[in-house]
Amino acid sequence: MSIESLIIKHAELADLKRELKAKGSEEIGLCSNRNRTEINGFPGIFFNDGPSCVDSVFEGFKDAMNEASEFGDQVFFEDAWSDSVAEGEVCQHCQNVRELKRRRVKASSDLGQIRGAITRVGRRLSREKSE
Repeated sequence: MSIESLIIKHAELADLKRELKAKGSEEIGLCSNRNRTEINGFPGIFFNDGPSCVDSVFEGFKDAMNEASEFGDQVFFEDAWSDSVAEGEVCQHCQNVRELKRRRVKASSDLGQIRGAITRVGRRLSREKSE
């Protein structure tokens, strides 16, 4: 891969990561289980109050972890998440948040690999220049 293609890929992944983060923030704000409180009687302007589905599942997961640690058991967040989704306790917006986060983590990993490749190319060019 040329340095130019690495730089282009870096920019694309950085933009993707930023877009996924913005979409996730937007989706969490639409959580169906949060209390939507109208602000000062202004129609259409709301304040989202209370925990989102993700927050609720995480709190339950932390409680389960504390209980499990007393007995030497291990609990995984993905199991708690899957159970909550299966039981209908998680709205579609929060399910979208989790999917966007998975994609963002993948983009971050790919971005790290690109940065590593750029560093290796830079070191090689530096050695070639000093010879």
